[in-house]
Amino acid sequence: MKPDNLREWIVSLTDDIEFEYLDIFGSICPFSKNNISVTYNGITKDYDNIDEVMTDKFFNGKSLIEISELLIF
Repeated sequence: MKPDNLREWIVSLTDDIEFEYLDIFGSICPFSKNNISVTYNGITKDYDNIDEVMTDKFFNGKSLIEISELLIF
């Protein structure tokens, strides 16, 4: 999935998003545009905005922008 499409999906606030990356499961739970929780490899981080979610190098040193096309949903 292209990074812009993933970004739109997250901010639509319609679903919790479950994915797999490098054989590790994760999830993105957008409670509101200012409260997004991301879990990967047993670690959960909370974010205040979508820009932080997309650019944090939380996924083995990579950001969602960098790995979005490698995610398995």
